[in-house]
Amino acid sequence: MFGVSYTVDGWARIKDVTSGFRAYERRVFGEIASQSNLDGFEFQVEALYLVKRLGIKVIEVPITFINRKRGKSKLSP
Repeated sequence: MFGVSYTVDGWARIKDVTSGFRAYERRVFGEIASQSNLDGFEFQVEALYLVKRLGIKVIEVPITFINRKRGKSKLSP
């Protein structure tokens, strides 16, 4: 769902919950992994919920994708 903002439990507005680059401190990732019940793409959404519940600040930094010059996407048909 491109261009849609999500509100997770009434907190920070996140514009893209399933793509982009994510960085976690090792301690934070350990907490998320130990409490997560999901895998695959669902994990990304659950991780946002868990970091909020843990009281960890979340920021969204926009990134720009450019068209490939070489190679092939793993997601292309």
